[in-house]
Amino acid sequence: MNLLFAMTLVRGGHVRSFRIGREPGDRAWEIFEEFDQRVLQRHSHDDWHRVERARERFSQEISQLRHDGWQDA
Repeated sequence: MNLLFAMTLVRGGHVRSFRIGREPGDRAWEIFEEFDQRVLQRHSHDDWHRVERARERFSQEISQLRHDGWQDA
């Protein structure tokens, strides 16, 4: 998968992961949010504006998690 965005944070033995990517040749971008290897959200979008909004939402959530004591893996 070609990744546009990937971030993993850890705290107290827990892991949060955020990824945006797509397989070569695919038009749709896959957007994943995971907690302890369980998928919380998974979306597929071929609209670039939705991908940008997802990336912005991930960035905001990551900023809040860091503020709450989560650290980059």
